[in-house]
Amino acid sequence: MAHINKVKITFNTKLLKEVQEMRKKKKEKLKTCNNPEELSDLYKELRDNFRKKYGKKKYGETMPVMFSLSCLTITNLNKLKKKSWEDVIPYLKRIGGIYESDWSETTLYCCCGHVINNYIIYKNKSLDYHLILGSDCALKNKIINENEYKKIKKKQDKSRDLHKLKNKKADDFKNRKFKEKFNKAFINWRHRSECKIIDSDEE
Repeated sequence: MAHINKVKITFNTKLLKEVQEMRKKKKEKLKTCNNPEELSDLYKELRDNFRKKYGKKKYGETMPVMFSLSCLTITNLNKLKKKSWEDVIPYLKRIGGIYESDWSETTLYCCCGHVINNYIIYKNKSLDYHLILGSDCALKNKIINENEYKKIKKKQDKSRDLHKLKNKKADDFKNRKFKEKFNKAFINWRHRSECKIIDSDEE
């Protein structure tokens, strides 16, 4: 769980240029990745890049740092009014929107690096960049409100339950088919055994 206003990173032109250069390498993925599994992997790559670029000595590797840099990655840097961290979330709320997706059985990570259950895919509609967020980070930073979260959670919980039911039915079907195949094989084996016994008696 990360809070963007608790980050001790100097918000200046140098930082913006560095983030801009970094996201150029992932530009296509930021646009085309719109499912939770791909985005979770993509932001892991970005966090690794942030660590290599800044390291522990400069900014640290805390979740607020990773969250803030990730949010900045999908921000149109020229559109920030105040040129400060305080303007990043309001900007994303103005220009962004929730990109809905179903529940995933894969272990997912928020852009901050935290393991998440319910997730939000947030899209910058201006740049077509996507961001994956855990519900905790999304709520704490007021990217979504409680009502929006409840709707997302309800949909993903329903998707999860349907997925589990589908898997259970598939397993039941496999078990039934296995039993049928086993029973048929057993009957054939017993029949062959009985035939051999009769043949030996006749001899």
